[in-house]
Amino acid sequence: MLWDKRYDGGAELSPGLALDNDGNAIVSGQSGNPLHDIHTIKYAGADGTVLWEKHYDEGRHESGSIVAVGPDGSVVLAGKVTGGPTREDYLTIVYRETLPALSVARGTNGGCQVSFSGAPGLTYRLQRATGLNGPWETVASSPTGVIEFSDTNNPAAQVFYRVAQP
Repeated sequence: MLWDKRYDGGAELSPGLALDNDGNAIVSGQSGNPLHDIHTIKYAGADGTVLWEKHYDEGRHESGSIVAVGPDGSVVLAGKVTGGPTREDYLTIVYRETLPALSVARGTNGGCQVSFSGAPGLTYRLQRATGLNGPWETVASSPTGVIEFSDTNNPAAQVFYRVAQP
C-alpha cells in the first residue's frame, strides 16, 4: 500500500473518485448529519497529502456522485440536492484551483441557475458549451466578481459551464 487516508465529518458516503493528469486523487461525497453536504478533497498521489478541500452546502441535503477532471484540470462534480420547494434538483459544481466554485442547479423554469462568486472588482465571463472541449460561448459577464445567471435555453443535450477572466 502506498498510502491510506480517512475523513470523519459525521455520516459519510464517498461514491466519487477521479485521478488528474498528475496522478492526484480527487475524492468527493457527502458528509454531515442530519443534512448532508458535499465534501471534496484532493490528495497528492505520491504521499496522500491534502492539496485542497472544498465544502458545498446550500442548506438542504446535497450529495455528490460523479467526479471528473477536465482537460484544463478543473474538477467537475455531479450530484443532487433534495428538499426545499423543488424537492429534488441535479447539481453540477466546477472547481478550479485558481478560481472559486461555480454552482449550477436546475432552475424553476426548467433551465439552469448558475452562480459564481469571485474576487470583488475583477471581471469574469461565464461561458457555456455542449462538450468539455468547446466551442465555448460567453453567456454572461460581470465586473463585480459575482455572476447570477438564469439559463432558460435548456439545451437538449448535456451542457458545461466555466468561468474565465478576460
